Amino acid sequence: MTITSTGGPPQIIEVQIPSGPPGPQGPAGPAGAPGASSLTDLTDVTGAGGYGTSPVDDGSSTFPLTRVTTQEDLEAVLAEVASVTWHDIGAPNEPPFLSSFRNIGDPWSPCRYRLLANSTVRLQGTICCDDQTISDATWVPIFTLPPEARPDRTLEFSALTNDDAFSRLYIWDNGDVIWGGYALGAHAPIGRLPLNFVSWSTAGPAPAITNALASRP
Repeated sequence: MTITSTGGPPQIIEVQIPSGPPGPQGPAGPAGAPGASSLTDLTDVTGAGGYGTSPVDDGSSTFPLTRVTTQEDLEAVLAEVASVTWHDIGAPNEPPFLSSFRNIGDPWSPCRYRLLANSTVRLQGTICCDDQTISDATWVPIFTLPPEARPDRTLEFSALTNDDAFSRLYIWDNGDVIWGGYALGAHAPIGRLPLNFVSWSTAGPAPAITNALASRP
């Protein structure tokens, strides 16, 4: 088609020509690399990353780590956190009493501790000492805590003793639980020393959480 124009300013002429129907589908391209077929494959971060595997390519040639948490994982963590495990001082495979200290006996709780999920240790129980010469002593070890239950700094407490006196109690950062001697009241053999108020934060993460995560398949 030819259009001729004489004189006047330049003009833009738009001509619309209808298109034909779409052509047939082209041939399929080559198959891509297979993706993950199991949770183990998806969470395996030791091999080369790629589409459908972990680390996963986000399209920009970077491979961020992908953490997969299943319902079973959550239930295992919750069960570990909710569990109550007491460690009785003097029991088999637990820290032994030192310096002739022992449990006072029924009906009072034995000396024991537990580690909470928030990295806190709770100590409870009532003890006494069979060493009658302890009246004027100081810095006497009662027992030693394992590494996971130790504070990161030495702590000082005061403890009601024999119902009519107060004595010093220390939790050292090496785990030693120390009777520091009398602060107020009569110096007498220790017939009753309650420890139910003692609590502190540990130096490391709570074993309840780390153990639950470590048990994941």
